[in-house]
Amino acid sequence: MKTYLLLLLCVLSTKAFAQEASVTGKLIDGKTDQPIEYAGIILADKADSLKKIGVVSNAKGEFNFLRVASGDYNIRISLMGYNTILKTITVNGKSINLGIIKLTEDAIALKDVSVNGKYATATIKKDTVEFNADAYKTQPNAAVEDLLKKYQMEFQFFKILNEIEVVERTNYQVVTQLRIKNTEGKYILLQHRLVYLASNNDGSVWLSLCLYNLINEHLEFTIPQSVIINTLTGKVIEHDEQKIKHIITEREREILQLIKLGYRSKEIAEKFSLSINTINRHRQNIFYKLNVTNALEACKVAETMGLL
Repeated sequence: MKTYLLLLLCVLSTKAFAQEASVTGKLIDGKTDQPIEYAGIILADKADSLKKIGVVSNAKGEFNFLRVASGDYNIRISLMGYNTILKTITVNGKSINLGIIKLTEDAIALKDVSVNGKYATATIKKDTVEFNADAYKTQPNAAVEDLLKKYQMEFQFFKILNEIEVVERTNYQVVTQLRIKNTEGKYILLQHRLVYLASNNDGSVWLSLCLYNLINEHLEFTIPQSVIINTLTGKVIEHDEQKIKHIITEREREILQLIKLGYRSKEIAEKFSLSINTINRHRQNIFYKLNVTNALEACKVAETMGLL
């Protein structure tokens, strides 16, 4: 009896395993036939659009979705400067190789916009969000007030992601309108979107994507100045500069200003007639609220966020 039961379990296990397959492919440039790296590929269940996973192509242009259950899926392949590709596939327990996929240049997107590499804005690690101060450097070709809104909304966006379940993160995105100077020194309008794609097993954000699109000059074509949108419920979180400014208290702002000027904890304590322990506690509160690990990062992020 035990032997038959063991055989039955083995058959069921084999059958269940066989129902999961892989979906692979390779991306190349339509003109040069060179592999395309860092393209974003999203695999979404047609029956439930909330069920989706994302990967990026490697240096060889290859991508691979592992352990894909049987069903119908939509595939979206996108990369700044290239036309987006949409495909529909059906997985029936067998692995699918989509072969070589050629991406063609988006002539409109490439006409005026020059995109350079940048640091990751933030990393969510379990119950904390670590912000990269080097990501908050003012770009010389962008309007400062637009960048300020963008950075403030990104800060709030990652805060929200940190407070919700992983399965809900794909519902949120940041939409910001930016004025950027082109190569001729003229301002053009861009739509910037920051979207979440995937997390690691420990809940930390593994992949998020910044998308930039040229805004057509048309009276009826407008986008929000800066908002966070829940695409599932339609809820919109408006940019609230006053709320951002009150992330830290007035006392913490005063202490941070002195830290920026090079004052040590002992000197700050003497200036405010407080104990060193109290000042150090304020310092730790500042680091926690700004999600940074040292005074230099705190000053950089606070200054760029308009807190100093």
